[in-house]
Amino acid sequence: MAARTPSSRLSSRYSSPPPQCGDPLARLVELRGSLRRTRRARLPLETARTEFDREYLRDLLTDTGGDLRAAAEQAGVHPKSLERLVRRYRLRDG
Repeated sequence: MAARTPSSRLSSRYSSPPPQCGDPLARLVELRGSLRRTRRARLPLETARTEFDREYLRDLLTDTGGDLRAAAEQAGVHPKSLERLVRRYRLRDG
């Protein structure tokens, strides 16, 4: 059996992200672009908070496969509070 070198261990460990994360580099580029646009546009604070909340909740629900209980646990909030936020930002049907 061939010995694994440190670089081969790293490449096998970090070669592909978990499927729920998508492409981390693309996500980073998207976030940096969003920050640049926000700085340029100087959104009102309430609008910026709303956009952040909506994006955070959307990512959280994507990461948990839409499971509100798991998403609430991951976010550190009560499931009912998360449900109200999801309703407020119309991130689900119903």
